[in-house]
Amino acid sequence: MAAAGQIRYVDFHGKDQGVALVRFSSSEGAKTAQAEINSKKLKIGDGDLTARILEGEEEKKYWAEKVTPFTTGKKKSGPRGHFGGNKRPRKE
Repeated sequence: MAAAGQIRYVDFHGKDQGVALVRFSSSEGAKTAQAEINSKKLKIGDGDLTARILEGEEEKKYWAEKVTPFTTGKKKSGPRGHFGGNKRPRKE
């Protein structure tokens, strides 16, 4: 499945739900992966593996609930440019 390109992120919902969301670096990669997975009739355990692309309202909801809060809610840097800062003087 290397032809699908680089995977950016995987959001696995666990065995009970049987859902994993895979974000590719390009929409073409997602389409390639979807076509390949669905054409091969793959199985995981007793279940069939299927792939589909989130679009429209479903895609917007996913980004609003799962992605955007983590990319915009980052902590601010400390005085030295890293988390928490270091207020103690450096030893030379």
